Amino acid sequence: MKKILSKSILAGVKSSVEKGLTTSETYSSSLKVYFEIPKEKKFGDLTTNIAFVLAPIAKMPPRKLAEIIIENVPAWPNDVDRVEIAGSGFINLFLKPRFWHKVLRQILAQPKEFCSPAVGRGRKVNIEFVSANPTGPLHVGHGRCAVVGDSLARILEKVGYRVTREYYINDAGRQMEILGKSVFLRYCQELGRDVPFPEDGYQGEYIRDIARDLIKERGDSILSMPEKEAISLLTKIAADVILHQIKADLTLFRIQFDQWFSEKSLYESRAVEKAIRYLQKKGWIYEQDGALWMKTSEVGDEKDRVVVRSNGEPTYYASDIAYHRNKFQRRYARLIDIWGADHHGYVNRIRAVARAFSVSEERVSILLVQLVRLMRGETPVNMSTRKATFTTLSEVIEEVGVDAARFFFLLRRFDTHLDFDLELAKKQSSENPVYYTQYAHARLCSIFREVEKRQLHLPDPDLSLLRNQEEIQLIQKLSLYPQVLIEIAESLEPHRLTFYLIELATLFHKYYNLYRIISEDGDLSSARLALASATQTIIADGLTLLGISTPAAM
Repeated sequence: MKKILSKSILAGVKSSVEKGLTTSETYSSSLKVYFEIPKEKKFGDLTTNIAFVLAPIAKMPPRKLAEIIIENVPAWPNDVDRVEIAGSGFINLFLKPRFWHKVLRQILAQPKEFCSPAVGRGRKVNIEFVSANPTGPLHVGHGRCAVVGDSLARILEKVGYRVTREYYINDAGRQMEILGKSVFLRYCQELGRDVPFPEDGYQGEYIRDIARDLIKERGDSILSMPEKEAISLLTKIAADVILHQIKADLTLFRIQFDQWFSEKSLYESRAVEKAIRYLQKKGWIYEQDGALWMKTSEVGDEKDRVVVRSNGEPTYYASDIAYHRNKFQRRYARLIDIWGADHHGYVNRIRAVARAFSVSEERVSILLVQLVRLMRGETPVNMSTRKATFTTLSEVIEEVGVDAARFFFLLRRFDTHLDFDLELAKKQSSENPVYYTQYAHARLCSIFREVEKRQLHLPDPDLSLLRNQEEIQLIQKLSLYPQVLIEIAESLEPHRLTFYLIELATLFHKYYNLYRIISEDGDLSSARLALASATQTIIADGLTLLGISTPAAM
């Protein structure tokens, strides 16, 4: 139904351009109108800021443009009562109740279509996320990246994109050598050898665990090997063990990947060498002081970056170049890299890679996910040790559960710091947002169990009986669901769905507490059950997109 309203406003914009009342660039076939529900009823049922969006293009104040648009709408749908302009140019629509009844009828008749706005049109998207080095267990920061990436992938698929979830395994370079040496030294220590452990070695207890397991399996046989050969063997063994655990943790967290891409494979296939040679020919890589440099300063980086050191050893940037070239060659309409905030210095480097390979910057999005601070109420949790406090994702999941962990990681925009309150995440009360949202779904399920228990045979719903303010507000919120999904696909901000579900659950709980959904009035009960059914559909769909369960009872 809101598509009809959008078409009316777009027709007004187009007519204004055709009459020469605004610039020709003001209207385009890709122009979209988004609505919000005003916080105050006096501002109508729906409002749009389209005049603010177009004002810079139209080269006039938003209010003046809003007046022109409204005056040139050929015809408003019959369900529109009146249209007003508020403030500096908001267009406010006042709608008749029957408009909302039609929206509800649409949800009930075509729930799958309503919840799946087909804007992706089958275009291919690659999302690379988590990509933790196989040198240690996943920590809570990785968990936040995982939920952002997975939820975004689910939502993009929902709106019609073909999504590849990709994990880039950093299994080459010095960090892997340090891993192998760390395990070797702990292996020696566990066998009674007095060997020093370097400060730059991996200090975690998990390194000792791997060493102990090796002793159980192989005894002291590795000591008889040449040290270089032993370290090479232990590098592979340790990486395999750690990667296996990473995959297990991600599976527990309801996250699956379509592709596990090995950095090492880029060297084995000579893809790194070929990419460097190509960019040298294009003039993007040059030699200076015996090293090879990439002209990243041309895209805003503070200086050019070394690709191959003067000793011939490639930097991590070298494999990043080859890896992104590989992804470009796979012809995705859009590439999304989700990194931790500590990678902010790499953004311009990847922008340079895109430009060097003639890929438009619009095709490449880099999301930097900010840090997570674990809390117990007002008290920060010390994350410096392994056993006494939480440092790993699996430990957090063990305490609060998968549902709470996933939901809490999306309680803020990914680019803002997040305080994760472990105690709040375990509460079974309205204070806990995930419990509160899931409880709305459980309540709805209990309503329909009661219908079945009573063996009620109700008439077809007469939706015109839904006239209370709370009923209209609930339908209004339901109507925004497809728009929320589209906005997430455009903004790449999955936390918007978390916010939406909390607000929807709040409206439902309020409605449930004010009115009896099943009463002696069969006609009214039927109408209210129809509203409950639509609400259940949307909450269940939204929770599923966040990778969160939909309990039937709590």
